[in-house]
Amino acid sequence: LFGEPALDWEEQIVVVTGGASGIGQVLVETLAVRGVTVVVLDKRPFVADWDDVYSFECDLADSAQIDKVVAQIQKEVGHPTILINNAGVVQGKLLLDLTEADITNTFDVNVIAQFPLIKALLPAMLEQGTGHIVTVSSVFGLAGAAQLADYSASKHALMGLHESLRAELQHRYNDPPIRTTLVIPGQVRTPLFASVKPSSHLVSFIAPIVEPHR
Repeated sequence: LFGEPALDWEEQIVVVTGGASGIGQVLVETLAVRGVTVVVLDKRPFVADWDDVYSFECDLADSAQIDKVVAQIQKEVGHPTILINNAGVVQGKLLLDLTEADITNTFDVNVIAQFPLIKALLPAMLEQGTGHIVTVSSVFGLAGAAQLADYSASKHALMGLHESLRAELQHRYNDPPIRTTLVIPGQVRTPLFASVKPSSHLVSFIAPIVEPHR
């Protein structure tokens, strides 16, 4: 009775970064089945079987590409109402083996890309008085692991970004009805972690690898 009205999915335009595989792909397909307009941003093409799914190839490590693609989305599809920052990369190397290019790529895709995306899409959300920004971090943002130093650090940074964005919306923009969600999944069986194996049967029991659809 006193809750917010249900979300009208037919009115939503959802941007999913990294939507061509893994969790992102499952999410795109789930939304598409519900008739939601979805925009996929990924380096790889997404072959859409639905009329309301739009695919834009974009290297999220390149801010110039992001700005260009966002302008194209706003012109051809409309102003997105939901942004799901899901894209991520992992190098899987020992810290001493990480090159400067490896570290830069991890942070460019996992963290830096979210800034121009939010900066480009948040103004319209504020103007319309509605919106939702979803940040996909990781359990490795809470606890580090061997051969994930760059990945863990980037996912920890996302938590700071999420909390700061929430604080700005509440205390600098007078708490508009714009939602923010921080997602902290455990290890998921996606191409990103195809080479990662549990260190023991105990680890497998306590923190099992789950399928993307779960």
